Amino acid sequence: MKFTTRIAAVLMLSASALAMSAGSARSDVIQLRRVLGSGPFCGFVSWDPVSAHNFARLEIHAGVFADFSPADSTLSYSTTAVGDTSTTLAGLLPDTRYWVRLVAYTPENAPTQSSTLTFNTGPSPAQALRYFGQVGGRGSIPGRFQGPAAIALDQERNYWVADFKNNRIEKFTISGYGFLYWGRTGTGNGEFQGPSGLALDGRGNLWVSDSRNARIQEFTLDGRWVRSVGVAGAGEGQFRLPEGIAVDNLGYIYVADPGNRSVQKFSSAGGYILKFDRPEGGDPGRYAPTGVAVGPAGFVYVTDARNHCVHVYTNEGKYSRTWGSPGCGPGEFSGPTGVALDLQGRVYVSDSGNQRIQKFERNGEFVGQFGYRGRGPGLLQSPQGLAIAENYHVYVADFDNDRVQEFAPPPSTSDTGSTSR
Repeated sequence: MKFTTRIAAVLMLSASALAMSAGSARSDVIQLRRVLGSGPFCGFVSWDPVSAHNFARLEIHAGVFADFSPADSTLSYSTTAVGDTSTTLAGLLPDTRYWVRLVAYTPENAPTQSSTLTFNTGPSPAQALRYFGQVGGRGSIPGRFQGPAAIALDQERNYWVADFKNNRIEKFTISGYGFLYWGRTGTGNGEFQGPSGLALDGRGNLWVSDSRNARIQEFTLDGRWVRSVGVAGAGEGQFRLPEGIAVDNLGYIYVADPGNRSVQKFSSAGGYILKFDRPEGGDPGRYAPTGVAVGPAGFVYVTDARNHCVHVYTNEGKYSRTWGSPGCGPGEFSGPTGVALDLQGRVYVSDSGNQRIQKFERNGEFVGQFGYRGRGPGLLQSPQGLAIAENYHVYVADFDNDRVQEFAPPPSTSDTGSTSR
């Protein structure tokens, strides 16, 4: 499973949690203190300390039904340390009443649950972009996905998709017709184990982050293998879990590797050049560079999935600044992943745990957002990679919904050309 999907703040309930009977033990030992809707997509939950008791872990469950029915598709939970006394539930539905309970588990996995409380989330904010179309759906046949993780666009608005679990690359035309794919599971040339990043270079070749094989691979656009770069390790030019990849207009390649907590720069032929500085913003011990994009004036934007922020560097790897913080409000993040820039230099970020895309000026000023949690058109489940066309249409790898969705500006702004349907 992709690194970033494991660290999202809000996760679907595990089978063991769903199976917990309504008659599980209740005790005054664990008591919710306060629950509060703190925005359209999240809620604040606090409880009395339980660290003096023999519990191994805590879970906070939230759903729209008081019985926490496994049939409730909105049911979600957040895990937290036994010593904590509060947390934020992210990725919730706007304008919705939620029931909340705290569940403590002993080392033998026996649950004890609190009584329940309720809160309401806020109304849905205005959507900066509108739903325009989609391709995919779950499956292994061509044109279907199992965890689309990254997207790359060419000048004709053909787009390539990295299919993480099917271990292949697929090409689609502007109309959404898939007519080319390559790759299979393996460790050989042209084979993949979790392709998670894509970038086109100026020669028209496609670079792929092959995450579990700890390398990046280069292909022609008809799928012919050119070369592999990197091996497993923590040294210069080595990888542990490469994910985001970008190529600048001079052909230099940038790779974000959360496994090594590093961003590295390579020549157009794959030769190692340098490793980026560690950022000054956030907790260095939690640094998890996941997505990377190159913007105007040579600045490089890196999403940090565990510090819930965006770091900005020069193209020589020198740290410049950080913006964003944990949360679900405008300009706040929960496990940000993909990042891309439009022709005006505005920055788009996949706010994966909050199930939305946020849009910023290049200085980090919040502009707008679109999407929220769900499975219908325009809704998102763990959005990952992004690509932006010249007409400002945004393509989103909707990882857990096994599809790619296209979003467009309002008709008065831009609505030219056809799209995937």
